[in-house]
Amino acid sequence: MRLTGLFNILGKKYIQKSAILISQLCLTRNHQVVQRMLNRRDVITTFVYTAIDGIILPADKNRRAIYWTEGDSYMAGASGAGLSRELEIFSGAFIRDTSAGDSSIKSIYERIQSNRDLIRGCDRLIIWDGFPNNSKTRDYIDLISSLIEYFGPVLLFLPPVRISRAPFWHERCTEVQNFFSQNYISNYMDAQAILAAVGDPVKDELDIMRGVVPGGLMQVDGIHLQRHAINAVARSIMLRPHSG
Repeated sequence: MRLTGLFNILGKKYIQKSAILISQLCLTRNHQVVQRMLNRRDVITTFVYTAIDGIILPADKNRRAIYWTEGDSYMAGASGAGLSRELEIFSGAFIRDTSAGDSSIKSIYERIQSNRDLIRGCDRLIIWDGFPNNSKTRDYIDLISSLIEYFGPVLLFLPPVRISRAPFWHERCTEVQNFFSQNYISNYMDAQAILAAVGDPVKDELDIMRGVVPGGLMQVDGIHLQRHAINAVARSIMLRPHSG
């Protein structure tokens, strides 16, 4: 095989791998040299950093964990209350958040697919689509299941929660919660139960009995959660061990 042919084969492979590596290094905010190098778009730099893959990362014992977060406004935030931000505060990890308000589970899936090579280098992928608008039960089951099969234990999924404001979606929320609690328990976190435990046992007694998010945890719009409720979910995630 000619040398140029070998270069073309190896070049494509290592350039792709190195681009992913360099992006991951930059996410740690601890590699300013790499960040400067990126601006050069230098092929030699690409090969150099591929060559030291396995040297920089293991040696960097102080590397911040990297969490990738996805979802709707429950993750992205509404009126200053979002799970992504609370996770950054409690975990000390660097958060790469691509969530967006009013997302369907299909749009969440598409964003993850478009970033999946980068996400595979993260310590955790956390998904919360708290409000199930624009999505069907089958969408959740098929799309999230396929992501779990691909990412494995790195992925943690919080299904949508039942709220008083949207009784027409209660059945969908329950079906999704039941499916993942029964089939993917190691990738599942029960945000509904966490929020019920945070509610006021007196003022929110009726909501807790009905199996909906306690009214005392909701913002004035009746759809989004107050920050202390999001805070409780973030703390529960950080207390949960994971093998990713």
